[in-house]
Amino acid sequence: MFDGPTWSEYVVGDEVVQLVPELGALQHVDQWRWWPVNDERGKPIALVGKYDGPGYVDLLYVYGDSTGGAARVDIRGPAPRTIWTESGSLSTVVAGLIRQPDSII
Repeated sequence: MFDGPTWSEYVVGDEVVQLVPELGALQHVDQWRWWPVNDERGKPIALVGKYDGPGYVDLLYVYGDSTGGAARVDIRGPAPRTIWTESGSLSTVVAGLIRQPDSII
């Protein structure tokens, strides 16, 4: 169970890295925006992150501190399309994001 933030709006990098240190390895971590996902009682159970890159958006969903899912979405055309996804352990997902190029050709 994720025992994380109680922010009412999104936050950037440093505060999130304190909660989930593994996210510190992300490129441009200081430019990611993060939101808590709450259960029906308002208790944070997950964390969602978004990074706007040149021609793409990276999305990351953190389930606690050990599991996650990520996607890269090409936003250059009239219809966005997913060009990469990864799910599993948080270390695998973060490593997959790190391996992605910093731009879309």
